Amino acid sequence: MSHSFKFQAVSFSWVAVHPQPKGVVQFIGGTFFGSLPTLFYRYFLQQLFEEGYTVVALPFRFTFRHWPIAIGLLKEQEILRTELTTIAQRLGYESEIYQEPSSYFWVGHSLGCKYIALLEFLSDDRYPNIVDKFCDRADYERIQRLIENLGIDRPFN
Repeated sequence: MSHSFKFQAVSFSWVAVHPQPKGVVQFIGGTFFGSLPTLFYRYFLQQLFEEGYTVVALPFRFTFRHWPIAIGLLKEQEILRTELTTIAQRLGYESEIYQEPSSYFWVGHSLGCKYIALLEFLSDDRYPNIVDKFCDRADYERIQRLIENLGIDRPFN
Protein backbone atom coordinates (compact mmCIF):
# COMPACT_ATOMS: atom_id res chain seq x y z
CA MET A 1 0.00 0.00 0.00
CA SER A 2 1.37 3.41 -0.96
CA HIS A 3 1.19 6.18 1.63
CA SER A 4 1.41 9.87 0.85
CA PHE A 5 4.91 11.26 1.37
CA LYS A 6 4.42 14.86 2.35
CA PHE A 7 6.39 17.06 4.70
CA GLN A 8 4.73 19.41 7.14
CA ALA A 9 6.40 22.06 9.25
CA VAL A 10 6.53 21.10 12.92
CA SER A 11 8.39 23.41 15.27
CA PHE A 12 11.65 24.16 13.36
CA SER A 13 11.68 20.84 11.46
CA TRP A 14 10.00 19.11 8.55
CA VAL A 15 8.08 15.94 9.31
CA ALA A 16 6.54 13.23 7.10
CA VAL A 17 4.33 11.16 9.45
CA HIS A 18 3.88 7.55 8.44
CA PRO A 19 0.49 5.96 9.31
CA GLN A 20 2.10 2.72 10.56
CA PRO A 21 5.66 3.65 11.49
CA LYS A 22 8.39 1.13 12.23
CA GLY A 23 10.28 3.97 13.89
CA VAL A 24 11.33 7.57 13.50
CA VAL A 25 14.36 8.57 11.44
CA GLN A 26 15.75 11.96 12.41
CA PHE A 27 17.90 13.23 9.57
CA ILE A 28 20.56 15.93 9.89
CA GLY A 29 22.17 16.97 6.62
CA GLY A 30 25.46 18.51 5.61
CA THR A 31 26.89 21.98 5.97
CA PHE A 32 25.03 23.76 3.19
CA PHE A 33 22.55 21.11 2.06
CA GLY A 34 21.41 20.70 5.67
CA SER A 35 19.67 24.06 5.63
CA LEU A 36 17.18 22.74 3.02
CA PRO A 37 17.04 18.99 3.69
CA THR A 38 13.60 18.43 2.15
CA LEU A 39 14.92 19.71 -1.16
CA PHE A 40 18.46 18.35 -1.32
CA TYR A 41 17.79 14.97 0.33
CA ARG A 42 14.21 14.44 -0.85
CA TYR A 43 14.76 11.17 -2.73
CA PHE A 44 16.68 9.61 0.16
CA LEU A 45 14.11 10.73 2.73
CA GLN A 46 11.25 9.47 0.57
CA GLN A 47 12.90 6.04 0.40
CA LEU A 48 13.04 5.92 4.21
CA PHE A 49 9.36 6.87 4.38
CA GLU A 50 8.42 4.20 1.86
CA GLU A 51 10.24 1.64 4.02
CA GLY A 52 7.83 2.49 6.83
CA TYR A 53 9.50 5.23 8.87
CA THR A 54 8.26 8.59 10.00
CA VAL A 55 10.90 11.00 8.74
CA VAL A 56 12.06 14.12 10.54
CA ALA A 57 14.35 16.47 8.60
CA LEU A 58 16.16 18.73 11.05
CA PRO A 59 17.45 21.85 9.29
CA PHE A 60 20.08 23.93 11.02
CA ARG A 61 21.75 27.27 10.52
CA PHE A 62 25.42 26.86 9.66
CA THR A 63 27.88 28.16 12.22
CA PHE A 64 31.23 27.09 13.61
CA ARG A 65 29.73 26.98 17.13
CA HIS A 66 28.66 23.33 17.08
CA TRP A 67 27.76 22.82 20.76
CA PRO A 68 24.89 25.34 20.77
CA ILE A 69 23.51 23.89 17.52
CA ALA A 70 23.70 20.32 18.87
CA ILE A 71 22.00 21.35 22.10
CA GLY A 72 19.34 23.22 20.10
CA LEU A 73 18.74 20.01 18.12
CA LEU A 74 18.33 18.26 21.46
CA LYS A 75 15.57 20.69 22.44
CA GLU A 76 13.94 20.23 19.03
CA GLN A 77 13.96 16.46 19.55
CA GLU A 78 12.08 16.85 22.82
CA ILE A 79 9.48 19.14 21.22
CA LEU A 80 9.04 16.77 18.27
CA ARG A 81 8.44 13.75 20.47
CA THR A 82 5.36 15.47 21.91
CA GLU A 83 4.23 16.96 18.60
CA LEU A 84 4.53 13.67 16.68
CA THR A 85 2.29 11.97 19.23
CA THR A 86 -0.31 14.73 18.88
CA ILE A 87 -0.22 14.70 15.07
CA ALA A 88 -0.49 10.91 14.89
CA GLN A 89 -3.47 10.89 17.26
CA ARG A 90 -5.19 13.64 15.31
CA LEU A 91 -4.73 11.67 12.06
CA GLY A 92 -5.86 8.40 13.64
CA TYR A 93 -2.38 6.85 13.24
CA GLU A 94 -0.46 4.73 15.72
CA SER A 95 1.01 7.12 18.30
CA GLU A 96 2.54 5.05 21.11
CA ILE A 97 5.74 4.53 19.14
CA TYR A 98 6.57 8.23 19.45
CA GLN A 99 6.94 7.94 23.23
CA GLU A 100 9.50 5.12 23.02
CA PRO A 101 13.08 6.44 22.92
CA SER A 102 14.22 3.18 21.27
CA SER A 103 12.00 4.00 18.24
CA TYR A 104 14.18 6.96 17.26
CA PHE A 105 17.20 6.74 14.95
CA TRP A 106 19.61 9.42 13.81
CA VAL A 107 20.92 9.49 10.26
CA GLY A 108 23.32 12.15 9.06
CA HIS A 109 25.39 13.37 6.19
CA SER A 110 28.63 15.31 6.48
CA LEU A 111 28.38 17.86 9.33
CA GLY A 112 25.12 16.20 10.37
CA CYS A 113 27.25 13.24 11.49
CA LYS A 114 29.20 15.50 13.86
CA TYR A 115 25.96 16.73 15.39
CA ILE A 116 24.84 13.14 15.81
CA ALA A 117 28.13 12.31 17.55
CA LEU A 118 27.55 15.23 19.94
CA LEU A 119 23.92 14.15 20.50
CA GLU A 120 25.02 10.55 21.19
CA PHE A 121 27.64 11.85 23.59
CA LEU A 122 25.06 13.95 25.44
CA SER A 123 22.72 10.94 25.62
CA ASP A 124 25.25 8.95 27.63
CA ASP A 125 24.75 9.04 31.42
CA ARG A 126 28.49 9.61 31.85
CA TYR A 127 28.75 12.76 29.73
CA PRO A 128 29.07 15.23 32.68
CA ASN A 129 32.12 13.35 34.00
CA ILE A 130 33.70 13.14 30.54
CA VAL A 131 33.11 16.83 29.78
CA ASP A 132 34.48 17.78 33.21
CA LYS A 133 37.57 15.63 32.66
CA PHE A 134 38.43 16.58 29.06
CA CYS A 135 37.14 20.14 28.62
CA ASP A 136 38.36 23.24 30.36
CA ARG A 137 36.15 24.56 33.15
CA ALA A 138 34.68 27.42 31.10
CA ASP A 139 33.57 25.07 28.30
CA TYR A 140 32.13 22.61 30.83
CA GLU A 141 30.11 25.35 32.54
CA ARG A 142 28.91 26.76 29.19
CA ILE A 143 27.71 23.31 28.03
CA GLN A 144 25.97 22.69 31.36
CA ARG A 145 24.23 26.10 31.20
CA LEU A 146 23.03 25.44 27.66
CA ILE A 147 21.58 22.07 28.69
CA GLU A 148 19.99 23.43 31.87
CA ASN A 149 18.32 26.21 29.82
CA LEU A 150 16.58 23.54 27.74
CA GLY A 151 14.38 22.60 30.66
CA ILE A 152 14.92 18.85 30.24
CA ASP A 153 16.72 16.53 32.62
CA ARG A 154 18.57 14.39 30.15
CA PRO A 155 18.69 13.76 26.45
CA PHE A 156 17.35 10.50 25.09
CA ASN A 157 18.56 8.61 22.05
